[in-house]
Amino acid sequence: MTSSAPNIRCILVGLDASPMSLGALRSAVALAAALGAEIIGAFVEDTDLLSFSALPFATLTGSLSPRKVRMGQAELGRAMRGQASHCREALAREAGAQGVAWSFRVLRGNVGKELNEASRDADLLSLGRAGISARRHSCGGFTAHASRSAPLVLIQKDAHLGSEGAPVVVLTLPGERASPLLQVAAVLAAAQGRALKVIAPEGAHRSRFRRRAEELLSRWALELHWIFSRPRGTSAALVEALTGARGGVLVIDADNPWVDDRRMAALVDRSGFSLMILR
Repeated sequence: MTSSAPNIRCILVGLDASPMSLGALRSAVALAAALGAEIIGAFVEDTDLLSFSALPFATLTGSLSPRKVRMGQAELGRAMRGQASHCREALAREAGAQGVAWSFRVLRGNVGKELNEASRDADLLSLGRAGISARRHSCGGFTAHASRSAPLVLIQKDAHLGSEGAPVVVLTLPGERASPLLQVAAVLAAAQGRALKVIAPEGAHRSRFRRRAEELLSRWALELHWIFSRPRGTSAALVEALTGARGGVLVIDADNPWVDDRRMAALVDRSGFSLMILR
């Protein structure tokens, strides 16, 4: 286990002024404060929505309007600029209260592509599960499309990342990717004072893998729990680890062969966990 974890010095937060998005901002700022990282807020003026608003039958609902309304391009543009201003004010307020360095960008284009490009400057991309952009995509699909550049992607299920007593759960396999995955999970757990549950494969090398992992994790004072499972039982092991602990975070490798994107999205939806993906 020699590979090192991504150094989280810069967190990019995708914002759209929805309550979920602003909740994700608060959590991201708190995480940045714990890690000594800076925050970049990004608001995307969605050109897909602007094009849609030009159609004669188009109506919009959501954080841009509390009810279904007819909104032309000029009105929608003004609403987006108002949202961007609201997001910037929220970022300044939250980051200032925590003493976190911050900056803010207004981008224009396709939401997924713009966030993908912006995340080249970040170590972690943080997204709320609700909001204009996220509602149009499945969990896995949006992640794959919008986050090819960020080494870490955090998709927050609820407005508060890490309810009291909720663990960080990491699903890992032996190999080069195990070390950075375990370290990312440990950093997150230690930063927020939560337990770490490790789901790992059952097998002949179980004892050696556990010993090496515990040596790696010894630098953090963590409450550590182990769950060993064979591939066929992985889903059941995940359900067991996540049951009754709403508000936790599940950390997983994007290339983990045990659980595909669709199954993972369904599991996270049911469990109430947020999802952190190492790419």
